[in-house]
Amino acid sequence: MNAPSTKKPYGFVAYIDESGDDGLKKVKPLDPNGSSEWFVLGAVVIRAANENAVGRWQKAILRDFGYTQRTDIHWRHLTHARKLMVCDHLNRNPMRLFAFMSNKKNMKGYINERCAKEPYYFYWWCSRILLERVTAFCSKWSDKIYGEQLPVKLIFSQRGGMAYDRLISYLELLRFETEIGHVKVNTRNLTWSVVDKSLIKYMAHRSEAGVQLADAVAGAFYEAVNVDRKAPPDSQYARLLLPQCYCDRRGRIAYEGVTLFPSQRVARLLPIQRQIFNAAGYSETRW
Repeated sequence: MNAPSTKKPYGFVAYIDESGDDGLKKVKPLDPNGSSEWFVLGAVVIRAANENAVGRWQKAILRDFGYTQRTDIHWRHLTHARKLMVCDHLNRNPMRLFAFMSNKKNMKGYINERCAKEPYYFYWWCSRILLERVTAFCSKWSDKIYGEQLPVKLIFSQRGGMAYDRLISYLELLRFETEIGHVKVNTRNLTWSVVDKSLIKYMAHRSEAGVQLADAVAGAFYEAVNVDRKAPPDSQYARLLLPQCYCDRRGRIAYEGVTLFPSQRVARLLPIQRQIFNAAGYSETRW
């Protein structure tokens, strides 16, 4: 007879997707043919008990769309009316949302000598900042809900060509540096009590409903700041999602559910790009 498993169940599931691209060699608007000015990661976090409900939530959205053939949701292909429907569904269901928003102008041409040969190191770093917030949230509520620290399952949207074992190795290195007290940037850190590398997964967009919801979060916040399109930035969708975003004990979404990098002064944003950050609680006087 096999010995019973001693592995802890997980308490939460976090779905993660992106909008924009993470290239740094050339960056718009500094370079007309450069990569996007913004790189945004969006996350949808749910209790593990609701994991099986995510598919039903996604199907309800598709029914409201009136889709009869299509079986997945891509934010950038949606009409205004359907974007509003998605926001309504995200607000109706039990979840917490996170957006990490990197304005890359100050990163143009940056090379990290420690991992210069790794093409996705900037994606890893952005994931780290997002996961610092996600794991802090899961740790806090794990104690309240379960009375112990249960890990969070992390499901990333699969990117073509990216080796996710390298992302896991990066997180393991960060954990090791934390243990020996040699973290290079230690303003914050992941809450390691809820991180289990065996629960880090990646799924194709079309086959994972939760990733499609995370795509909507990333897309809504990207649209709030992206000037590289025919229409000006539109923050209405991201504003609708703010009530579902994680906030601290004082109710502040800024730096928690919605995180801007770099600092407000360094980012040098246009007034129309500042709107979503002001709505999230960033100080208007610090621009």
